[in-house]
Amino acid sequence: VLGMDQTDEANGTSKSYGGYFNSAYIGRVVHNIRTVSESGDILKSDYRIHCYNTSTITLTMPTPDNSMIGQTIKFRKLGEQKVYITTSSSYPIWNVSSTLSIILTNDDALSFTWDGAYWVTEFTNQ
Repeated sequence: VLGMDQTDEANGTSKSYGGYFNSAYIGRVVHNIRTVSESGDILKSDYRIHCYNTSTITLTMPTPDNSMIGQTIKFRKLGEQKVYITTSSSYPIWNVSSTLSIILTNDDALSFTWDGAYWVTEFTNQ
């Protein structure tokens, strides 16, 4: 591990700091998957939602705040029935244009990222 500051000393050198580790743990990020089969609210803490519904359901996006800017919530449609994803007029969805709902059908995979003004969508088909 090496760290260097961005200030130059009078002689043109930079302060540098180093460290040695005889072992290291490199972790991984694991996101929880929440399975839904009924209408309800998406939580601010949700990251991945799998929809196994046997009838049409409606899922409501959370009310975002500044701490959520850049946060992504991913959906995967795994049942045969439609999933409506809705939001309020104060926090619209952007998918080609501003809208308050979007429908997942077939085997759609869709992510929503809050950018501070819109839930911006991206179809992933995976």
